[in-house]
Amino acid sequence: MRAYNKTPDFNHRVLFTPDEVGVAIADLARRISAHVDERGYAHVHVIPLLQGALIFSGQLIAALSFKADISIEAVVTSKFRHANQPEALRVDEFQLDLPDDSAILILDDVYDTGETLCAVLKRCATFAPTIAGVLISKDVPDKKVPSCPVFSGLDAPNEWLVGFGMDDDGAYRELNYVVGKIPD
Repeated sequence: MRAYNKTPDFNHRVLFTPDEVGVAIADLARRISAHVDERGYAHVHVIPLLQGALIFSGQLIAALSFKADISIEAVVTSKFRHANQPEALRVDEFQLDLPDDSAILILDDVYDTGETLCAVLKRCATFAPTIAGVLISKDVPDKKVPSCPVFSGLDAPNEWLVGFGMDDDGAYRELNYVVGKIPD
């Protein structure tokens, strides 16, 4: 059993332990790898969405076992400047020059409204078939649904999540587990 690496200084409840996150990532890697191999893609271009998906993406990419070649190009996206205070979605520009028989794998930390995944997918749609992998899918009403397969590792309630790449005003991304923040 892996120990918690740090404790947040706000009211919270643990939603997913380090071991649960690890098992979810291994299972997600297995399912995505099977999907890629079943379709016979020769190349997969992985697009981790930063900053939130940095920790998750590193561990997932290392666990992928498909036969295809891989390339990686991180893209910075931003939706929240401060906890629970949304701002306009920002997606940095990126270019795709992919070999034939490629697929794109978009990786994100959390799938809540679907706005980020759909915006990035829209930019990728003309280049290659796209797959999305997310660590956590939140139970959010009226979620936008991307027009691609979305593989999710864990399901969470609709609350503010912190840890494993997700932050609270820039803090606690490094937690090796995921908590739900309890409002004051």
